[in-house]
Amino acid sequence: MARASHGVAEAIREEAPPGLFAISAQPALERIPLDHADRCRRERISPDGWKRADIALAFITGKTIVMDVRTTNTQCASASSAGSVTAYLRGQERAKNAKYADYYRDFRPFVIDLGGAVSEDSFGALKHIMGEAAKANAPRLHWERLDWAVRAQRRIAVAMVRTTAWIATRAPVHEAATGHGARHLRPACPGPGG
Repeated sequence: MARASHGVAEAIREEAPPGLFAISAQPALERIPLDHADRCRRERISPDGWKRADIALAFITGKTIVMDVRTTNTQCASASSAGSVTAYLRGQERAKNAKYADYYRDFRPFVIDLGGAVSEDSFGALKHIMGEAAKANAPRLHWERLDWAVRAQRRIAVAMVRTTAWIATRAPVHEAATGHGARHLRPACPGPGG
């Protein structure tokens, strides 16, 4: 499981009541649409090599919800050209739906910005998941599923910010050969004007 999808799965696991669902990575396709061969031809992949979604949550109620996670940078040039951040995130969600929705009975895209922000639809995916968790663990108060979704989103946002900070602050390691083998060196920080 990729880093972002793993973070989303862990946040859901931590905030929902235990024992209500099993989480698996890259679930098998639940159905094959009639235009599957055409889609594969357009993507230039084998019909057997169609990429699977990231996460499946199989609930004790018998329902399975499938998600695909996409991280994006809403500060990039393509996001700016979309007109608004909301339009950009919705476009990313539409692309995920176009790719996966016909292959799974209950598919939800989850698009998250590197700063932890999500659209209403992506947050709706968390609410949908937590709603199913509440059904599986009934009786529950009407507000509990929403609290679980908010808490999961907070965990995901913090994980994204931590990951982004880690990426931004790590220095590449360069190897230099010496008489006693290779050793790892960090590049010197450039001085003023350099």
